[in-house]
Amino acid sequence: MNAALAAAALGLAALSAPWQARAVARETSSPPPGPRVVAGYAAASALIAIALAVAVPAAVLPAGVLLGAGGVPLSIIDARSHRLPDRLTGLTLLAVLAALAAAAGLTGSPGQLAAAVAGAGAMAGFYGLLLTVSAVIGSAAAYGLGDVKLALPVGAVLGWLGVLPWLAGLLGAHLLYVAVFGGRAMAGGTGWRSRHAYGPCMLAATLAAALLFG
Repeated sequence: MNAALAAAALGLAALSAPWQARAVARETSSPPPGPRVVAGYAAASALIAIALAVAVPAAVLPAGVLLGAGGVPLSIIDARSHRLPDRLTGLTLLAVLAALAAAAGLTGSPGQLAAAVAGAGAMAGFYGLLLTVSAVIGSAAAYGLGDVKLALPVGAVLGWLGVLPWLAGLLGAHLLYVAVFGGRAMAGGTGWRSRHAYGPCMLAATLAAALLFG
């Protein structure tokens, strides 16, 4: 691990915590966050940054940390209110793409940037197809338009890392969703036709794929 790069990643994670806490409070109509809440967000983002610093190439680390910084509040908001705000998703996408473009310029790897763009488009297209099919057949609302939009930054980071991480992230999200909500359905806690948050599964599977195959 590059110590300077890891320190920068930790700094970015810590600086994002107040913004994360305020975003969740605003989008879920929660009370203003206190110091302990902000510290919790900082700890979660720092753990993600440290894990990524160990596992992924240095060039993609800033984009991964930025995806994590946006992914933490997005996961919480989705879990609480079953929606992914366009403002946060769009900001995360712009930050990730800017970081990847900078990485491609600094490392002289336009092919990696092309792979990231292709990965973003392919993953968003896949989730868009699933959303369309679900709407046509009247299936349970596992996917929403917010998930399609979230697939763009997720697919970009995984696309940069390669085909195997991209496929692992895509498959892992579905497996995690089935494991979590399928277990709850079989236990009688909720039915398959109930509304569930898919975004946290997508983001958790992305992190796992990056750590395992990045």
